[in-house]
Amino acid sequence: MDEIKRQCRFFTRGDSKIRTPHDIKKGTKITDMNGYVAATRVVDGLLAWAGVKHEDIDWVPVMSTAENIGAVVSGRAEICFSMPASPEAHEAEKNAYG
Repeated sequence: MDEIKRQCRFFTRGDSKIRTPHDIKKGTKITDMNGYVAATRVVDGLLAWAGVKHEDIDWVPVMSTAENIGAVVSGRAEICFSMPASPEAHEAEKNAYG
């Protein structure tokens, strides 16, 4: 379980003003991975930590891991939850906003 905790991360663009959960406000754009229940629960925890209601978030629907991280890199979303060891995360790091 500890290994899983170390490998799960929230991602923002390199130029994002979001640095801590307390920077998440009403209208923040977060990727919506409803098909992945575990990711949904983790995002719910982040929102509780931030003190923001689920309905106050601007949800960006995504259908795959690549689209999830890609939404942040392209600016469609401000935050996503993913595994940093994924090929998509490594590609995102190479981007100017990685």
